[in-house]
Amino acid sequence: CSLINFIATLANRPIFLKTIDASGE
Repeated sequence: CSLINFIATLANRPIFLKTIDASGE
């Protein structure tokens, strides 16, 4: 379940969320 790990990373790294938002994910 890489998706779970991915979500966890986003929750742990708000800055990463901005990167995803910019990517359009």
